[in-house]
Amino acid sequence: MFTGKKITILLLIMIVAGATLSFVTGCSKDVSQTETGDTGSSAIAVTVQQVQSVMKPEIIFVSGFVSHSREAVLSFKTGGIVSSIPVETGERFNKNEILAELDTTEIAAEVKAVFELRKKLERDFERVERLHSEQVTTLQQLQDIETELERIKAAERRAMFNLHHSVIRAPFDGIVAFRAVNEGEIVGAGSPILRIVRRDGQLRMKVGVPSRFINSIKIGSRVQVELDVLEDKIDAKVVEMSAVAEPGTGNFVIEIGLPHHKTIREGMIARAWIEGPPRKVIVLPASSLAKGDNDRGAVFITQESEALSREVRIIDFAGDSIYIEPDIPDGSDVVIIGTGYLSDGSKVLVSEGDHR
Repeated sequence: MFTGKKITILLLIMIVAGATLSFVTGCSKDVSQTETGDTGSSAIAVTVQQVQSVMKPEIIFVSGFVSHSREAVLSFKTGGIVSSIPVETGERFNKNEILAELDTTEIAAEVKAVFELRKKLERDFERVERLHSEQVTTLQQLQDIETELERIKAAERRAMFNLHHSVIRAPFDGIVAFRAVNEGEIVGAGSPILRIVRRDGQLRMKVGVPSRFINSIKIGSRVQVELDVLEDKIDAKVVEMSAVAEPGTGNFVIEIGLPHHKTIREGMIARAWIEGPPRKVIVLPASSLAKGDNDRGAVFITQESEALSREVRIIDFAGDSIYIEPDIPDGSDVVIIGTGYLSDGSKVLVSEGDHR
């Protein structure tokens, strides 16, 4: 939204502008402060605008980073010494291409050891089975060696699996986004080796949206996105929304699909304006704002030649206008020039022709 400092500076400017315009208006009519015939108190000349609420789409501002729609962090199943990483950051690769390898000396030795042990146990099992059929060995002896054989077969499958996964192959055509290690380094099981992104994947903007706005957004909601590398805002849409809030922040993560553009790169900071459903708002000149603090402010309305302060909630600023919640009834007269001179209950003089 808006910081208190920003609104304070804006209010100072508006008060000075309002005072100047009120002075000019009063001078042109020779009545900036006029004696009232009945009471003798001074009335302040002001300009008012009649309130008329309008329907305006709710605009939700968010910011975030550009990322790819599909990415993967690759690692080895087991730890070991990295023997080869033939790709560099930013390099393109094809599906099934080898991206990294471990030194397999140790894993291969383990595979060979369990292979030889399995062959020996298979021979022992055949001999004990034959002896059991001749009633030389017991059933328990036969079952024990059978159990040990099955255990070694499982160890062999595990060793073969680890050997197979000592090589990282590309799961899709893509680009190396980040290379975390170099050849010769010792890495642990599951340690990040490479981060890759899909080559033809759509760029997306991932942002966190506060819970109070999430019901105003849906898949397909229109978005305008701004990046420093682009001269103009680009049109986009919401393509994905999380079903639950993040535990740490309470925000809901949404993804905005970005159109292909040669100057947009992953990691860039982007700003977005998400269009929500239409809502009733009041549009007033920014000069009507008498005070403000974040999303809270105050304006003056006139009733029977008296200025009355009304608290309002500020929704948005747009150029010289402010959008506020429809807390003031349609048809009310709001002071738009002269607010800097007023306090609650001030006597006012609305010159003819100043109603709008």
